[in-house]
Amino acid sequence: MSNDDLPNPHRLGGLVWILAIQFFVAQAVVQSAWTTPFSLTKNFISDLGNTKCGSYPTDSSMLVCSPWHAWMNASFILLGLTILLGVVLLRDAFSPGPMRAVGLGLLAAAGLGHIVVGLFPENVNIAAHQIGAGLNFIAGNLALGPLGAVIVPPRVRTALAGYTIS
Repeated sequence: MSNDDLPNPHRLGGLVWILAIQFFVAQAVVQSAWTTPFSLTKNFISDLGNTKCGSYPTDSSMLVCSPWHAWMNASFILLGLTILLGVVLLRDAFSPGPMRAVGLGLLAAAGLGHIVVGLFPENVNIAAHQIGAGLNFIAGNLALGPLGAVIVPPRVRTALAGYTIS
């Protein structure tokens, strides 16, 4: 087998990131098992991974019961692994330099956050769960700036850098 026969890591990385759709499918499937209505405006996505039925938080009137919690927690972990594998496979698709390193590092941290969320459901270890969720939300969003900077063509970056909103 020659190198020409091997899959392009960029294509493979793109495919891996496309497979992140499993998270949204799992979310819909796990929601369908709830006996009480699940609401994206009233519940947290993490409620889908909660391992016990009852009020959660315990001092609230919000009933949480996720019979297929294991599927959701596995989906969180799989999403984290998907993000991490995509980072490895696609790292050379971004222009080299510190912005790429920072952006991909932040994205990898977001992937690790998803894994932590899946390993530590909110009702099992809320502190670890919140650290994982925070890593995901903060690092994942912060990654967009540096990664965007390395994929936007230099002439566009120069034009945008000179533009100010008054």
